Amino acid sequence: MLNRTEGKISGSEHHADPRCERLSTHCPFKGDASYWTIEAGGRTHDAIAWSYEQPKEGAEEIAGHLAFFSDRAEISVDGDWCWSGRSTILASLQAPGLVGDFQIENAAAVLALLEAAGLLSGIDHQLVNQILPKLSLPGRAQRLISMQREWLIDVAHNPAAAEALATTLASEGSTCKTTAIVGLLDDKDVAGVIGPIAEYIDQWVAMPAESHRAVAVDELARQISNLSGKACYVADSAQAAIDFSRRNSSENDRILVTGSFFTVGPVLPQLAKKTRSN
Repeated sequence: MLNRTEGKISGSEHHADPRCERLSTHCPFKGDASYWTIEAGGRTHDAIAWSYEQPKEGAEEIAGHLAFFSDRAEISVDGDWCWSGRSTILASLQAPGLVGDFQIENAAAVLALLEAAGLLSGIDHQLVNQILPKLSLPGRAQRLISMQREWLIDVAHNPAAAEALATTLASEGSTCKTTAIVGLLDDKDVAGVIGPIAEYIDQWVAMPAESHRAVAVDELARQISNLSGKACYVADSAQAAIDFSRRNSSENDRILVTGSFFTVGPVLPQLAKKTRSN
């Protein structure tokens, strides 16, 4: 949910003018919901959001907020957010520590699951804020600094995960070079993984995933080159891929490691050694 101030939506790249629709629904916990049409970017977006202008007692914190339908709007959160469940409202929540705006949706789904299981009692926004910003998951949207380079480690071994990774790369932008170290298993969709991220990669390195099911590294490099229109270096091991990427990048450049748990797994210990020796 986003704050609505003086008829404007704040927290978005472009301010938008919302107007209330006559459509209304009722929630026994929160009250009557009003639906909003948004004028933004020269377009009219009908009933794209809803709000509780006069929420019931116990739900006052959601007054003055807009909630958007996830299939009708793409929301980027810069600041706090609010979660509203069936009978629980948590306001002023901080963003999760994991990379990507979609992590807000993941966090909201977890809170909904906890509420449905009856495990949300006693949990307030302070407790949630002690946990969410510190979240980390090795190999999943993991970021670290090693050898004066930024490393982004994300398994992304299917098209949906690659699309999410592409969204993260696009939202961050970069004025520096991005190198991608890739290793895939032979039952994966190479085009579905490489295609979404190709436009954000300046240099490719193919390495063998540590599995008997790995795509042969020469074949993987050929497919990556064909899909991206760029040359792809062939490394015969995780260490060779790391060494090549380091030698062919500058300080503050970004190096992505992706494609499989069997690719990320061998790289992470090597980076940990280098980080400790920095």
